[in-house]
Amino acid sequence: MGELVEDFNDTAYVVSISGNWARSTVTPRQGAGCFKSATIGDNGTTDCTVIVPGGASSVRFWYRVSSEASYDWFRFLIAGAEKTEVAAAGTVPWTQSPEFAVTPGQTLTFRYTKDTSASSGEDSAYIDDLTFTIDEMPPRPVSNWAAAVTRASRF
Repeated sequence: MGELVEDFNDTAYVVSISGNWARSTVTPRQGAGCFKSATIGDNGTTDCTVIVPGGASSVRFWYRVSSEASYDWFRFLIAGAEKTEVAAAGTVPWTQSPEFAVTPGQTLTFRYTKDTSASSGEDSAYIDDLTFTIDEMPPRPVSNWAAAVTRASRF
């Protein structure tokens, strides 16, 4: 068992990420970067989708929100189902999410939405240290395994 952590410190992501969020160096929780929602206008939505990697059984992450309280929301969805334990609006400092059960191949969606008027704060949501618990590490490539066995047999 182990962990796979995407810390957003560089653009060489360790998981499959799509959507219009982007790496940011604005107030990461730790390290050099975090992931920030795209700039959107009133009545807009911005999503980041992550595919759960092979061998993963759970996920947790850190999030921060700077938005209009009670109107502009950060939400987290697993396979399209919202996890209300993480829904947040207003000013929310870096907070660790609960651990959520996942299965490989599922989609995780990080979503930021704005209502029809007004702005407050940074009008953004951030995530950092996206951490998957990996129960079974993916198999090693055969070429690397063969090289390791060959090197070990020389000693």
